Amino acid sequence: MNVADVLGPGGVVSRRLPHYEHRPEQLQMGERVEECIAASRHLLIEAGTGVGKSFAYLVPAILSAAGSTDKVVIATHTIALQEQLIEKDIPFLSGILPAEFSVVLAKGRRNYLCRRRLQATAAEDRALFEFKTDIDELNRIVVWARDTEEGTLQDLDFAPREGVWSKVSAEVGTCLGRNCDFRDSCHFQMARQRLQRANVVIANHALLFSDLALRADGANLLPDYSILVIDEAHEVENTAADHFGIRITEGRVRYLLGNLVGRGKRGLLSAAGASTEAMALVQSAKAEADIFFHSIREWAKYSAPRNLRVMKTEIVPDVLSEELAGLSRRLQGEAEECEKKDLAIEIAARAGQCDLIATGIRAFLAQDLEGQVYWVENDLDGRRTGLHSAPIRVGKDLDEQLFQKTASVILTSATLTIGQSNSFSFMRDRLGLIDAEEVSLGSPFDFHRQARITLPLRMPDPRSGQGFTEAVAREVTRAVFRSDGRAFVLFTSYRMLDQVYGLVRDEIEDRGYRLLRQGGGLPRGKLLSVFRDDVTSILFGTDSFWQGVDVPGESLSHVIITKLPFEVPDRPLIEARTKDIDAGGGNSFMDYSLPRAVLRLKQGFGRLIRNHDDHGEVTILDPRVTTKRYGRIFIDSLPECEVRRE
Repeated sequence: MNVADVLGPGGVVSRRLPHYEHRPEQLQMGERVEECIAASRHLLIEAGTGVGKSFAYLVPAILSAAGSTDKVVIATHTIALQEQLIEKDIPFLSGILPAEFSVVLAKGRRNYLCRRRLQATAAEDRALFEFKTDIDELNRIVVWARDTEEGTLQDLDFAPREGVWSKVSAEVGTCLGRNCDFRDSCHFQMARQRLQRANVVIANHALLFSDLALRADGANLLPDYSILVIDEAHEVENTAADHFGIRITEGRVRYLLGNLVGRGKRGLLSAAGASTEAMALVQSAKAEADIFFHSIREWAKYSAPRNLRVMKTEIVPDVLSEELAGLSRRLQGEAEECEKKDLAIEIAARAGQCDLIATGIRAFLAQDLEGQVYWVENDLDGRRTGLHSAPIRVGKDLDEQLFQKTASVILTSATLTIGQSNSFSFMRDRLGLIDAEEVSLGSPFDFHRQARITLPLRMPDPRSGQGFTEAVAREVTRAVFRSDGRAFVLFTSYRMLDQVYGLVRDEIEDRGYRLLRQGGGLPRGKLLSVFRDDVTSILFGTDSFWQGVDVPGESLSHVIITKLPFEVPDRPLIEARTKDIDAGGGNSFMDYSLPRAVLRLKQGFGRLIRNHDDHGEVTILDPRVTTKRYGRIFIDSLPECEVRRE
């Protein structure tokens, strides 16, 4: 059986679905994926909205993996798509394909309960926890653990505090493997066995790139695979960068040390009866951590550039790394002397974490990681400081660790190309994908009939500040009344969202429309649920609402884009990438900033038409789309439809 037998006219899918409509683009995509898997080739494939790309890669991937020792990993960026694959698409294909195959959802190990740690923590609960509420949550987990089959955090009927779950989860460095008394009932080990037996593994981007980073050090999270499908591949560069650098936060350090010795001397070392020397070293490390992060904040306040990018080494004295390294050595000794096996394991794991953080601090201050940008982050109250780094270009790492080591990598998204020529050059360059097939497929939807773009011509320049914000508020009000609500209003910042919301709320709500906003107290899923149910409601959103949102039908008939989605240019990573391009003789605006904004706009446009019956309008309020020469590239990159200028 091949892809055409499944997805073609008269194929298995058409015989099973009573109202099936053949989509030539879906079959074309499936056959190209099938060819590249068979030939061990990489593929970049853009598939427009409505192609049904999940079936188009699932069918050839499953047919290739079924009955074979080769594994397929499918990685998505959003939870929504992951849930669609697991709960809808794969169960359907499992029921119609003659090939037998197994599919497993891969989760990070901290999602799993560790029965050994749970037993040990429950036995020392009063020594480990200061608050009764924590002990109560622990007891609820004990009761749940008796009956749970999956043993994951998502299976719990409540959300435990981080300080409780972290003491009972399958944390790295605490696993005894075959030497564990609970090895036969270990949820994490059973999950690993299922991963090894599965033909197809579903993961998210974060887990995929965490696995790649670990493989460089000889470890792994995912089983070995020869075929990889990356959906929502327009997010690969940023997600990969997040996992190939340094992430050390003040909160992480404080939590680690507080776990060893907490208030009232409760904590791991007290429960283990550790030496006074070890207890004193923890207190000393806490004091040095206070000094170190205070000095980072002082540097950020008085000496740092506005974006807190670190451009030179040793910006503050390193009073913490050696303190943590010394504590690590002492903890190793305490672990060896501890007579309680379970507590000894916990102390040894904390020793490893101390050493890892010490190494990261040294690398950050010395800027040891070549080709990376370094910066400091502070939250709004200035009390939670983080040290960060990321590679300026991830292409080299991806080429060496992924593309050269995997037989076939399929990268797909509805937004991978730029301009009328549907060029993949931007994605190729940013991902270091030297040798790959390219396919750009249109959408089966009739955008000339179903959609139009409206461009108000008298909007002020976005750089005019409050004048632009007030004009946006006027146009948003007029636009949502024209469409009788049913609108997404997409912003590029929370600040502008809040400002416009404050300006329009009374007038819109006085007309009887329900106005929803991201950041207003409702979680994202609940916001979408309310929006779908209240047909004439209006939703103000930013960031995550530009993509991965599926609202077919009349509830969403109007997408209003307030501003072209250019990234903030002085963010450290963006600044470093643009300077790197300019230093190499390129044009950072045309080669990076503009393509990134175009792909983001295409994602926002894609929220509108989700099926053949949808009709609607996309209004772009940013005048640069008509006043700037580069504005034409935005329009040319969108599906062809009527463009109305007001």
